[in-house]
Amino acid sequence: MSSTRTFDPELISLMDATDEIVIETIRASGEPRQTVIWIVSDGADAYIRSVNGPRGRWLQDVVAQPEAMITIGGERIPVEAVPAADDATVELVNDLLRAKYGHRSRASTASMLQPETLETTLRLDPA
Repeated sequence: MSSTRTFDPELISLMDATDEIVIETIRASGEPRQTVIWIVSDGADAYIRSVNGPRGRWLQDVVAQPEAMITIGGERIPVEAVPAADDATVELVNDLLRAKYGHRSRASTASMLQPETLETTLRLDPA
């Protein structure tokens, strides 16, 4: 399900063209955690997923506190991570991951498509 809040089309294009971004989450201690992750977009919404499934520390942080920052193209952007693990979105993100990363990183892409990772699909909304 698409958000009513949208990113600027130029930022969505940058997300499409960028292989890795940094997500900054807040640990339970209040300290920031920075993690390099993949990002995909369908041209309107941006999606992320934890390669480590629910064990991913950054994922645990952002589930506890959905407000985060991403760094892309040298710019820090406030975001809110919204669960997006409905069947249609999971399949969309699977297809987007295969298209963007599958040809250059088959093993990592396969890891992102494992059953335990699917439930960690998140949509990023502007905060």
